[in-house]
Amino acid sequence: MIDYIKRAFYEPNWKLAIRKIHNNEFNNIKNNNIEYNLIVSDKDCWYADPFLISKGGSIYIFCECYLIKKRKGVIAAGEYKNGKVEDMRIIIEQDYHMSYPCVFEYGSQYYMIPETADNKTIDLYRARKFPYEWELSKTLLKNINCVDSTVIITEDDVFIIGYRLGKCNRICIFHFDIINETLQFLDEQEDSSGRPAGNIIFVNNKLIRPVQMSKKKYGESIIFKEITSIKDYHEEPLLYLEGKDILVKGEKKVDRIHTFNRIQNIEII
Repeated sequence: MIDYIKRAFYEPNWKLAIRKIHNNEFNNIKNNNIEYNLIVSDKDCWYADPFLISKGGSIYIFCECYLIKKRKGVIAAGEYKNGKVEDMRIIIEQDYHMSYPCVFEYGSQYYMIPETADNKTIDLYRARKFPYEWELSKTLLKNINCVDSTVIITEDDVFIIGYRLGKCNRICIFHFDIINETLQFLDEQEDSSGRPAGNIIFVNNKLIRPVQMSKKKYGESIIFKEITSIKDYHEEPLLYLEGKDILVKGEKKVDRIHTFNRIQNIEII
């Protein structure tokens, strides 16, 4: 309860940090000998919910950019180059709060599903000109309070896992017909610690899902869970990542963490 009181009276100030690891083995996630480097934002905003995607040998960062004066999140993107982020700029802004830009490639086309729970929708965006020009392709669902929708692309199908807020928070699973841009509900499970925390990690033929753990305080840790069944949803915990496991250059300690993404041997939190 104390943590919720703090959050009611104090503005958050999240930061992004990024690092390069020696290889992309799953166990390296908890390697606290390799420092993360801070990504510094302007004074009038802060960054959160980072996602990584590659195109043509370059790596791009997509994230929530929270505009302090406007008190809302917008979507920003920039290129990760030579250990730094270049040309970070706002790419999508609506009248409502946006965050968690789940960006993915399918059939040589780039898509994004940002969190738009403030608008009670799940929206699909398509890149007109990657990475900075996007258009709303379709509202997939309306009148739904679902946060952090995350795309799961398997060898022969596409799914979305989200987190439906209510009296009892629930994991919800949808089949995603990306060609026709439609969602079909598959399963829903009551879960107090299943909120998505980043893209699915594919390691050794396993689907590993980062999950936010916020039972005592928001962003207390991340649990990595192996998805063992999608349609009849089931997952098993594999590894916990806490602030004490993380070294960030210039920071005395990491108290909270709520998003993790990886591409190749680059990790961002």
